Amino acid sequence: MEYKLLGGRYGNLTKEQEEILREFILKVKKEGLYCEERHDIHYFLRFLRARNFNIEKTYQMFSNCEQWRKDNKIDELYETFTYPELGKVEKIYPKFYHNVDSLGRPIYFEQFGNLNVKKLFEATTEERLLNYVIIDYEIGLRKRFPSCSNAAGHHVETGLTIMDLKDASVMNFSKCFNFIKKTSKIASDYYPECMGNLFVINAPKAFTMCWKLIKGILDPVTAEKIQILGKNYESILLKYASPENLPKAFGGTCECANGCSHSNVGPWEDPKYNHPEEMEITVEEFLKKFENTESAIQENASDNDSEFTLSEFNKVETGKEQIKSDNLTTNDNNTLPSPPQSPLSNSDIITQCN
Repeated sequence: MEYKLLGGRYGNLTKEQEEILREFILKVKKEGLYCEERHDIHYFLRFLRARNFNIEKTYQMFSNCEQWRKDNKIDELYETFTYPELGKVEKIYPKFYHNVDSLGRPIYFEQFGNLNVKKLFEATTEERLLNYVIIDYEIGLRKRFPSCSNAAGHHVETGLTIMDLKDASVMNFSKCFNFIKKTSKIASDYYPECMGNLFVINAPKAFTMCWKLIKGILDPVTAEKIQILGKNYESILLKYASPENLPKAFGGTCECANGCSHSNVGPWEDPKYNHPEEMEITVEEFLKKFENTESAIQENASDNDSEFTLSEFNKVETGKEQIKSDNLTTNDNNTLPSPPQSPLSNSDIITQCN
């Protein structure tokens, strides 16, 4: 698979989407919900895409999320949460990350073969397991996705998920319905647009009935990203990830020394990539570019009546720089300044913005 920048992402926005993004950011700022350490252009766009760029619906979703974060002290939870029972939980319900797919997205595995709901909630509580899920999302946004972005050379904000139902009890799986419903709500309401593709492999025929129930509680857009596969899944997975990045147990060639499920191998473990995203554009840069674009439109209105988007702003700047070089008597104040470079934060810890 080759990387392609999809619509609704920064760098591939329509003029209308750019204007909506700007209006939404200004509204968030006006209402006092803006957190510089946490909110970037990509963050805002994920919420906008989740509500089809409808500002009112997006703002309602966004404000609900911020209130949820405040009520549940998510930033504090991220800094203080510990999970000493993880070893016991992993034996019953193994979950792990292992490298990246061909698009640079982290590959996430869940195995249900040993799942026993009774034993699971003897080892932990539903509340603590939900908190663990939340922390995993936070790590994804704060560290895992930025590291993958740096390694891939383009923005990464989704992952590839592989759910293995080999030897899984459909009865046990169905008992997790309430927990799945809660995690689905957390994902769709507070961490939207983070799932890329999800493959359910080794799915028994009886799972079809469970899937109908599960699909009913999922967001329709999310449900469309899920594929149910049987035992012959290897060729499909290898279309998305190279053999060396897939564990041998899943059709790849990787055999980590201590087991792939315990290696946590990926760009997020490499100091070369484990830092804030290098390509990041700040919110203030975006708003400044918009202001400069409006100025450029006014200055060129007499010569060109056509509309253009932010992506065409550089063309205007290039033209003005050429005029400046050809005419040394031109007043420097009449030229458009180059957009400032995006500063990088050295902190991996996001402080609570409330």
